[in-house]
Amino acid sequence: MKTFLTALIFIFVLLVAIAVGSQNEQVVDVNYLLAVTSLPLSTVIAICIGIGILLSLILLLGYILKLKWQIVRLQKRIKQLNQP
Repeated sequence: MKTFLTALIFIFVLLVAIAVGSQNEQVVDVNYLLAVTSLPLSTVIAICIGIGILLSLILLLGYILKLKWQIVRLQKRIKQLNQP
């Protein structure tokens, strides 16, 4: 059920992104530190969303690893306390 719900949300977000992208075909100048480039607005939006997703996944991965490490420590402690 969880996988189905995740897939459904992903498809919905993808459809919304396609709809927004098709309505934003204007070319904008993107000025980053080393150069300036012209890209369609939909591409700039997609890049920004992609970077945001990657950053949030990196932060989430750190949090998950911290929690898993805490679980391992607590399980070791439980084993120590259960030994006579």
